[in-house]
Amino acid sequence: MSSHSSRTGWKLRAHSRHHREAEILSSITHDIKSPLASAQTITEILLAGDAGSLTTDQADLLRRVHSSVRHVIQLANNLLDGARFNAGKLELTPLPTDLRRIVDDAVDLERTAADLKQVQFIVEHSTVLPILECDPVHIERALTNVLDNAIKYTPVGGVVTLRSRIEAQRVVLTVSDTGCGIDAKDMPQLFRQFVRPPSGRSASGTGLGLFIVKAIVEAHGGQVRIESCSGVGTTVELELPLKPPSAVRSTESGHGVPPLSLRSTASLSDVAS
Repeated sequence: MSSHSSRTGWKLRAHSRHHREAEILSSITHDIKSPLASAQTITEILLAGDAGSLTTDQADLLRRVHSSVRHVIQLANNLLDGARFNAGKLELTPLPTDLRRIVDDAVDLERTAADLKQVQFIVEHSTVLPILECDPVHIERALTNVLDNAIKYTPVGGVVTLRSRIEAQRVVLTVSDTGCGIDAKDMPQLFRQFVRPPSGRSASGTGLGLFIVKAIVEAHGGQVRIESCSGVGTTVELELPLKPPSAVRSTESGHGVPPLSLRSTASLSDVAS
C-alpha cells in the first residue's frame, strides 16, 4: 500500500471517528442542557420577583445558582462546537445582526459573574455598532468566552473592560483585564485544543474557550489578537470585517442564506498551530 493511500485511509478513519464523537456529544449535551435551561429560566423568574419578593441573601444565592448554571451550559456548548469542528459539521448561518444587541446580551450574561467575584466591569463604546452579517449565536458565544476568561482570571477588586471601535472596514471588540496575565513562553499554546497555559492560572476549565473563539472569528473572515504580560493582565481583540468575504460561504446549502463553513476557512491543524 502506498504512503498516499495510507494517509488517505487514516484521514477517513479519523473523520469517521470525529463524526461519531460529534453525534455522541450532541446527544449528551442535549440531555445536560435541557434540565439546566429549565433551572436557568426558573432562577430568572425568581430573580425578577415574579414569584414573590426575595430577601437580599436569597437574591444573592439565586444569582450564584444562575451564574453556575449558565457556566455549565457554556462548557457544554464549547464541547459540542469543538466536536462539530473536528468532524467538519459546524456550520454558521449569517444573518443581518445588530452587533450592539449581541454585545449587550453578552455583557448581561457576564455581569453577574463579575459582580459575584467583585470585579469591576466597564463597557465603553467609541462608535455606533453596525448591523453585521454574521451568525449571532456563535459571535455572542465567542465574545462571552473571552469575557468569561477575563473575569475568571482577574482577582477580587480587579477590572475587566470591554471596548468597541471601527477601523479600516473592521469592527474591533477589545476585552482587557487586570488579571494574572500569561507568560510569553505559554502564548503559543493559547489556541490549542484542550491545552491550558499553566502560568498563574489555577481556575478550572476545558481548554476549549479560545480554540472556539478563534475558529468562529476566523470563519467570519476575522482575526483574534492577544497581548499579555504576566502579573499585569491580558488584552484580547476580536476583529470582524464589516462585509464578510464571500469565500467563506458554503455552496452546499439548500436554500436561504448560505451558511459559513468552518472547514472552508481553517483546518484543525491551522487553528491549533
